[in-house]
Amino acid sequence: MSQKAFAIATGANRWGIPVITGPHGSKYRRLYLGEEERVINDRRTGERVESEPGPPHLIYTAESLNECMVTVAKTCIRPNDTPRGRMIKLSNYIDLHMKYYGCLPQDLHLYIREDNEIPFKHKDEILKILKKMNWKPRKAPAEPSIIYQ
Repeated sequence: MSQKAFAIATGANRWGIPVITGPHGSKYRRLYLGEEERVINDRRTGERVESEPGPPHLIYTAESLNECMVTVAKTCIRPNDTPRGRMIKLSNYIDLHMKYYGCLPQDLHLYIREDNEIPFKHKDEILKILKKMNWKPRKAPAEPSIIYQ
């Protein structure tokens, strides 16, 4: 990756667009890695609402094509997605993870807020995993604004 390409990636980050680089992208020593869980401030009510990491990272270095494909699907999931949109994005994320790794993602409990967001194709398997992890539904933020970490 050239310095010009890295400058373009940094410019995309200024607009909030996540960038996934190849294995040599780490030589520039600037990765914007996110947290596992976040709390955001609801703009209408002012209360703090738990949220998933969306997107999880702004600059991330993928070591393989498999990791890159799965991470691209994961970075599309946003905190203010509607339940229908969230279900479609989770379905893509799960399908790619199953294709490249052969199992369900381990971080699904972070991205599923309600039962109606679970993709129909894998609903039984996912419900078993969520029950095992003592998952509880959480409400979606009305309008996410400030991110607290």
